[in-house]
Amino acid sequence: MNIMRPIALAALTASLATPALAEQRQETIYLNPFAGFQYFDDKRDLSETGTFGVGVEYRFRPHWAIEAVYSRADADRKYAEGSSDFDEIRLDGTYYFAGQDQAWNPYVSLGAGHADFGEDAAAPRTSGSNHEETRVNVGTGIRYNISDSVSLRGDLREFHGIDESTFDTMVSLGISFAFNRTVGEAPPADSDNDGVPDTNDKCPGTRAGAVVDSSGCEPDADRDGVADVRDDCPNTPAGAEVDARGCELDSDND
Repeated sequence: MNIMRPIALAALTASLATPALAEQRQETIYLNPFAGFQYFDDKRDLSETGTFGVGVEYRFRPHWAIEAVYSRADADRKYAEGSSDFDEIRLDGTYYFAGQDQAWNPYVSLGAGHADFGEDAAAPRTSGSNHEETRVNVGTGIRYNISDSVSLRGDLREFHGIDESTFDTMVSLGISFAFNRTVGEAPPADSDNDGVPDTNDKCPGTRAGAVVDSSGCEPDADRDGVADVRDDCPNTPAGAEVDARGCELDSDND
């Protein structure tokens, strides 16, 4: 089975996704090589065996991800001479209970895939040992983030073969390599929190809670330099010199 198929599937899924740009968030693509041990249902006539594989995971939201996985094994027969090759490609959906910024990321997962239970030429054919089938799976595990780009992942997964009602179990441990990117537009800086970005704010030091116009300044109807909320003389003539109360200067106090 070609290992490029799951990688291509994950890339196609990522390219079709249309994330909303309403807020800034981080997306992550993980490359997940792993080694595990698989316990096959007794109906399969296959011994427990090591399993190896790789997954390409697209974490499109802090708590949600999809993953395309390819795995293979070479299992000895239990009741006859010979061995049997095993290949599977599957697609899983995963829910994380913590965001990427947390060290520990426990998760649950659900998926389905196509498994090929082959057999070498030396082994006689027996029912259930040489066929293709659909397997659904449910899993749980935990990801431990060593750094922003490297993590370890332990996984326990139960598989149900639909064709012959079989139940297989796999435990695995893997190392993941993360490729992160930030999606969405970062909100512009607004140091006085008046709703007007600093780049457009002509009055950058307005008091907290003040009502401002589109230039970031408090309204000043008579344009005397004193905001209306503090202007005791709101109709001073244009060009008049005013005091801190917005009233014309009165040198003789009359």
